[in-house]
Amino acid sequence: MNLRSYRQSRDLTLAQAAAELGMDGKNPARTLQRIELGEVRWDAEIVERIVAWSNGSVTLEDLHRARLKYLLHIKAEKAALEAAE
Repeated sequence: MNLRSYRQSRDLTLAQAAAELGMDGKNPARTLQRIELGEVRWDAEIVERIVAWSNGSVTLEDLHRARLKYLLHIKAEKAALEAAE
């Protein structure tokens, strides 16, 4: 299950989920959103917290798929821009 689907299945906002995960920093909700969308590389610590928090419903493989989807989308956009030049 992907992270966003799991969070939504629990009716949690990004801010609520980030708080449950113990995320801190300037904008933990945005950081979690970026992880959901695959926009950022995550470290092992947050992966372990997400897997434990979701009781295994969200796996490393799920997070990896989100990251690959994002990277492939960016690569396609870049290729389209280069082709238009």
